[in-house]
Amino acid sequence: MSKTRMEIHQATHDDIPGILAVQNANLYSHLDPAGDLSSRGFLVYPVAEGELAAVVDDPQRHILFVAREGRKVMGYALGYDLDTWEAHKPGWESCVRSDNGSAGDWSQSTLYLRHIARLPEEEAASAPLPLVRSFIAETQRRKVSYLLGEILEQPVANTRSVKFSTKAMGLSRIGQVEYPEDQTVWGLYERTFNPPPSR
Repeated sequence: MSKTRMEIHQATHDDIPGILAVQNANLYSHLDPAGDLSSRGFLVYPVAEGELAAVVDDPQRHILFVAREGRKVMGYALGYDLDTWEAHKPGWESCVRSDNGSAGDWSQSTLYLRHIARLPEEEAASAPLPLVRSFIAETQRRKVSYLLGEILEQPVANTRSVKFSTKAMGLSRIGQVEYPEDQTVWGLYERTFNPPPSR
């Protein structure tokens, strides 16, 4: 029997249970801290089902792609416009520590990469690259100037995700984000596409 071809498409409500399954397999809070999390990659924090439904209903302000084989969601990539992210994380900008000593100066055409994740099974290993290609292509189609994302550094240095994000996505570290509520530190990464002349 031939293997089902993996397809990338904009998520629908029917994909949400599969997205949640992928997310639950990669939740940092659910994984054994005694394991080698630094080399595991794709560590995420939860996005609620209702939030995913709102993302699906508002594709103009969000990007949510899934990689599917047949009916099974193998991975997903989720991005918000920066205003939406800051509404979810009030005071986020005050947590940002730039490597050059000042907070970022991002235009309104900024997309925040919330998650990219895949199922841990070997059959899903090929999902991230086509997801990234589709996500980046859509980002460029929308004429986004800046793509931002965070990668866990403390208490676990998520080195595998750093390698993937810098090599496959073209992101560069520009600072860090410190969250006092859970005492985590995340590296802040950026890719520039169409910067305004004033920056």
